[in-house]
Amino acid sequence: FQRREHVNIQSLIPDANSFKNVFPRAFEVLKNPRETLSNIKNDQSTISSIYKNYLVALVLIGSIIGFIKNTIIGTSIPFAGTIKVPLVDGIIQFILQLILGLAMYYIIAMIIEFLAPKFEGNANRTDAFKLVSYSATASIIASYFILIGTGIGGLISLVGLGYAIYTFWIGIPILLNIPEAKRLLFTIVTFICSFV
Repeated sequence: FQRREHVNIQSLIPDANSFKNVFPRAFEVLKNPRETLSNIKNDQSTISSIYKNYLVALVLIGSIIGFIKNTIIGTSIPFAGTIKVPLVDGIIQFILQLILGLAMYYIIAMIIEFLAPKFEGNANRTDAFKLVSYSATASIIASYFILIGTGIGGLISLVGLGYAIYTFWIGIPILLNIPEAKRLLFTIVTFICSFV
């Protein structure tokens, strides 16, 4: 039996150093995903430390930007004008987006941990969580650009999603040890299960 890490909610709250160090780490992932993921594979990170020192800060910034866009700036809809979410609804949406967004990464890591052995890989939950968290970097950062407008921001988000999938693809053999011949099918099955 594998020893599983229990995640304590208080250990997930980022401090000032988390925000200071998150973007240099994100830049490393974006600039050279293969080398960065290889280094991440061998580091002593835990799920809690990844949440605290990386993921919570990235997702929190995205949630704040989403709140500003939806509640303060609004969304321009042709022939209808600018639609803004009421403040209380915006706060509820912000909280739900943050909580569900952070929970989603853990759930997907559980799915990956379950699927990897079926594709001749060997992954523990921490390595699966590393893959999910760091490969999502491009997509999370691209979502920040929604402030510049839905059209251009949406295009940047699509590019970010594409790069996130590419980073995930690169990380599969590094973090999960899945053979090359099974990598495509594993990716497809993982995305279908995650979407469902």
